[in-house]
Amino acid sequence: MHLIDINDWELGCFDADGQQLYRSPCAGSHAQGTLQLGTDAFKTAKSLPQAFACHYLGRLNEEQLPNPLGNAKTQADLCFAQFLDMKAHCEVTSAAFLIPPQISDRQLSLLAGIASAAGIQPLGFIDHSLAYALAKQVAAPLHVLDMGLHQLYLSRVDIADGELIVASSTQHGIGLLSMVDSWVNVIADEFIQSSRFDPLHSAQSEQQTFDAVMGWISAGELPADLKLSIRSDQALRTATVVAERLQARLSTKLRDINLDTVDALTINQRVAQVPLLSNSLRDRVLELSTASDQALVSSALALAADLDPANLERIRGCSASAYRPAPADPSAAFSTSETVGTVPDEEAPPATHLVHLGVAYSLTDDLFREFLDADGLLRPGTPTKVDGLPAQTARLRAGQEVSLHSQRWLAIQVK
Repeated sequence: MHLIDINDWELGCFDADGQQLYRSPCAGSHAQGTLQLGTDAFKTAKSLPQAFACHYLGRLNEEQLPNPLGNAKTQADLCFAQFLDMKAHCEVTSAAFLIPPQISDRQLSLLAGIASAAGIQPLGFIDHSLAYALAKQVAAPLHVLDMGLHQLYLSRVDIADGELIVASSTQHGIGLLSMVDSWVNVIADEFIQSSRFDPLHSAQSEQQTFDAVMGWISAGELPADLKLSIRSDQALRTATVVAERLQARLSTKLRDINLDTVDALTINQRVAQVPLLSNSLRDRVLELSTASDQALVSSALALAADLDPANLERIRGCSASAYRPAPADPSAAFSTSETVGTVPDEEAPPATHLVHLGVAYSLTDDLFREFLDADGLLRPGTPTKVDGLPAQTARLRAGQEVSLHSQRWLAIQVK
């Protein structure tokens, strides 16, 4: 079974082992007689805006495009082209779909038709937020934040009548492109103040500025040297960008999102990829955690196991018995390395993997990089609980219960 992640920022496809087979931004452009999709399309977003489109997977309808892109005349045509591109890059014949919370049943019907026409049998639909909650296994209620090109989705997942359900979801008109444009304006101000050059004055220099910001997001971090050079009129102009101004502009963009009642917020790796965004969110909530793609896919595939493709069911809840959150521990955030911890059984073999929800991850997996070093040893000062208490030694041993990412993991040895 495969899993297809529907998001108007990027379309993704994972196999049953959680490996990502396809990832492409949902953007299209038509230049020199060729339809370009994904990253290539973004390269003309500002220089050829009339030949660019990026709303099609978010709107998911059959409306006419403002300007046809070759043979693509409607939003649905571009969706179909992107599905064909995905089909060409990975051998997917059937898949469950992870979907945004706001997508309507009518849009799901159109999505199923597009997938079928591209040779991919839809097996059913799973709400993103529910899969994230299962992946994190933290105490409900839990709020989940996901991002598209044009909007943010804030959902509340709760337990009611013995079921874990998506209780509510709000869509905000702030998305990746809105954040990118705000940073482009910050950069333009820096150039104007330093050299009176406005990179937004021409389409070509605006495209270079846009490309630079998108490059930061693709890398997942700001460059150490925030000097940006723009070529215009055969001259190379350079300005230094102040990271604090980027942070301030991003925080301003998020002010309209009400997080006053949010204690625990989970984001996915897509949201965490935007530089400085986690910092802005962390200032607004008590607890911020990130669901790894592997944990997300594992949870979604577990939910998809009971899907009946004949009914194309939409899953927005599941039995609470599948949800086993770790007990809340308000003191965890204040634990110190001086607190006496558990003494591991020296007879137990050293651990090589950590297990959660039936999936084993190596101690050297990037998922644990914040807590474990390259040798799989606990980093000094890391507030990690082992068997319910702060660890006394750096080495984990088989049979110990380890608390990481607000989840409980079982340490094992794989020979």
